[in-house]
Amino acid sequence: MERMKHWIAAAALLLVAIAAQGAAYDFAAQAPTGQTLYFALEGSGVRVVYPATTDVPIQGWAGFAKPAGALAIPATVAHNGRTYPVVAVGALAFSLCTGLTSVEVPEGVRAVRMDAFYGCSALESAVLPTTLDSIGQSAFLDCSSMRLLELRRPQPPAVHSAAFSRMPVGQTVLRVACG
Repeated sequence: MERMKHWIAAAALLLVAIAAQGAAYDFAAQAPTGQTLYFALEGSGVRVVYPATTDVPIQGWAGFAKPAGALAIPATVAHNGRTYPVVAVGALAFSLCTGLTSVEVPEGVRAVRMDAFYGCSALESAVLPTTLDSIGQSAFLDCSSMRLLELRRPQPPAVHSAAFSRMPVGQTVLRVACG
């Protein structure tokens, strides 16, 4: 009988943990270029996230439309009567979005986190803002079509050593602002 009580208590805790996990995002909004993006609250702003509750990127977009084509991430998004600044591109945010061809990250974003654009094999160009402070591990890993990476910040942000792994280095132009 005592053993049964322990099993019931363990099962109840597991159900509470699963319910608390919920969605990986707080709300969705349209990008100016028409794609649906997902956002999670972060301090007084939001970060762009991918919609699933799993850390396995291939499963992260199951049941959701992956952003494709040219993407302009908005600088702000509105939700429930409040406007939030976009402050980061979260870990795995666009992982394996193989139809994404270009991305413009807005002013105000301070971080592009780990694996943010991992496996975006059709991504040809990325424009990063002057406000960017850091580029995380494997942020652009396997972006095998990359031809232009534009950093609008005159001083380079902190860049993880593997941020641009397996990109066509000899074929990619790195454009950096003067200042």
